Amino acid sequence: PDTSCMHPILEDNTLVCLHGGRVKLKAKKAKRIKSDNVPIMLDNEIQGASISGCLNPPILGGPCTKVAMVFAYTYSDHKVNNKHSVLQMGLIGMSIKGYPIFAIPKKNKIKFALAKIQASPLAKIKFDRIRWEG
Repeated sequence: PDTSCMHPILEDNTLVCLHGGRVKLKAKKAKRIKSDNVPIMLDNEIQGASISGCLNPPILGGPCTKVAMVFAYTYSDHKVNNKHSVLQMGLIGMSIKGYPIFAIPKKNKIKFALAKIQASPLAKIKFDRIRWEG
């Protein structure tokens, strides 16, 4: 089975928006953690990264230009300066235009476990409390 989703995103990984635009990755904080001399990327380095080559037409909002957010479910349990590395889990985030950002899986020599993300109190509403009032 393919285990590339358990590997963190590295600086040379390919991240794309829905329209084929590529995210420009540049590692800044975690340069000491490397696979074949390529550093890992942290969530705050991917969030805000610029996107080039997006072909989204102006009538649909124009091209994606930046990564707006990285989903917490993609965070690994490994932290550097209190920031998580991000695993290659397919859909990893959204652009500022609201379109998905995908990670193209690529194996490397580093493997991390998923972080245990605590749900907010609002997310803990029990199913039996939700009723249709018709």
